Amino acid sequence: MRLVSRMLRVTVWPAIAVLATAVGGVLLAPASPAAASCSHGYSDRDNHNPTYIQVTGSNVAMRQGPHSSCGLIDRFSSGTNMYPWCYVQGDAVTRNGTTYTTWSRVHLGAVGDPEGWMSDAYLNNGGADNPC
Repeated sequence: MRLVSRMLRVTVWPAIAVLATAVGGVLLAPASPAAASCSHGYSDRDNHNPTYIQVTGSNVAMRQGPHSSCGLIDRFSSGTNMYPWCYVQGDAVTRNGTTYTTWSRVHLGAVGDPEGWMSDAYLNNGGADNPC
């Protein structure tokens, strides 16, 4: 009996502790912030501002949410005109030594054209004027 008790203590209980820690770690881990926040409310706070803003980088991503991990909608080249709706706080993006933490909800203008989120790091005037 003593031998069985010792074997349990040396081999089985540490394995159970490791398993419990691993399972607990998985169960208690917070949801990925990007996965939880790709859906953001927005409205046209810039009131269909006829003034467009331009994309200032090559192959700039338009995403489903204001995070680099959100789904890709499309990519656009420098000089593409976008119409801003509003902005929210999102992933930090550093470009040319400046860090931007806001993302603008933008669209190309016509019904059915792509619309989504772009980091303000890649918009010529720093993005939309008004918060969502």
